[in-house]
Amino acid sequence: MVALARGVVVAAVLAASLQRPNAVQPARMRSGSVPVVPPQAQGWGEEWLAVWVDTAGRVVDLEPIRSAGPPFSDVLRVAVRGWRFEPARLDDRAVATRVLVAAAFRPAGLYTFPDAGAPPRRRAPEGVPVPVATPFPPYPARARGDGAVVVEVTVGSNGRVERAEVAVGSPAFNDVSLDTVRTWMFEPARIDGGPAAAIAYVVLAYREPVVVAPVPSR
Repeated sequence: MVALARGVVVAAVLAASLQRPNAVQPARMRSGSVPVVPPQAQGWGEEWLAVWVDTAGRVVDLEPIRSAGPPFSDVLRVAVRGWRFEPARLDDRAVATRVLVAAAFRPAGLYTFPDAGAPPRRRAPEGVPVPVATPFPPYPARARGDGAVVVEVTVGSNGRVERAEVAVGSPAFNDVSLDTVRTWMFEPARIDGGPAAAIAYVVLAYREPVVVAPVPSR
């Protein structure tokens, strides 16, 4: 079970551009952990990184696109530096590539409202798609405890999610995760000035909401 700080929902998007769809096999996440936010962290924030993955599948550089600042930026970068990938391959040869990691940290609750998203503070590097609308799912009414779901999606050249499948599931959270991820929108990756398709891994992690009982009146 993924460990998450109380009161925080973490959604991370891991996307690898399909720079030449007929020749390139994009980098795919092989292992890694979800950021753990300190319990004292308040509010919410978004942290987006363009991550360089080398020919051995290791993270060798992190390039901020959007930053919420500490503690969110710190915990995300610590986690991502430990991620490992199957490297991208071109004509059966491993190649280095950029990968988008976009994380949103928000307070947990029984209900959340769709978020229209926001553009990055600066343009993303070539080949990296960027989320522009990232609504969050509510905590499922019949779920108990914490849960995490990894959804593999195909982002079309129009920025819409064309395919979504559960890659790593948690039964009580699968359906709401798929329904939500299918509504996400991206600014598509751009290659040689034109839009390109991309694959993405969306990680939705849920923390069981804490319900505070009302104080009885005297």
